[in-house]
Amino acid sequence: MTISTPRRVAILGATGSIGTAAAEVIDHLSRVDPQFNWILHGISGHANLGLLCQMAQRHRPACVVISDSSR
Repeated sequence: MTISTPRRVAILGATGSIGTAAAEVIDHLSRVDPQFNWILHGISGHANLGLLCQMAQRHRPACVVISDSSR
């Protein structure tokens, strides 16, 4: 089996319901379809800093952005 170029994915709104589901899909694809080398490259969230930090620790994305300037 040949590993192809990584499939880098960024999720905007990663801490919302659709964003967390998308991260789960990336996890699943990386397990069942390793040929395509799925990588969560970037995540962003607005104010849920705790969940964003958890996601960053789990997935180790290259980019993490929080948009709430008070954080």
